[in-house]
Amino acid sequence: MLEYGQVVDGLKARAEKFQKEYNQQDYLSAMWTYNHALAIAVFMKLEEEDIKMLFGNRAYIDEQTEDVYEGLFSESQVERARLWCIRNNKTRQEVVDTRYTRLPKAKK
Repeated sequence: MLEYGQVVDGLKARAEKFQKEYNQQDYLSAMWTYNHALAIAVFMKLEEEDIKMLFGNRAYIDEQTEDVYEGLFSESQVERARLWCIRNNKTRQEVVDTRYTRLPKAKK
């Protein structure tokens, strides 16, 4: 079983992986990485400070008391990758298919 700190470190590594995939314009894989990290964060019920560090925070319209903070997963980059996937009709199933086709073939 992983410790809480190990989970957070793993999510930080996923943020770096997202950044790398985004910079290579591999938006489909970047969205896979982002969605996976988000699911882990929700499932593990991360503390609010860790969620802010990873995903940033946005104050509600009525509540302008908090400063806006950009997380390790940049909101603008996530939105751009998401829009690219929508415009190009890319789905999660295609991500799964491409992930398995990238595996090295077994040597005989």
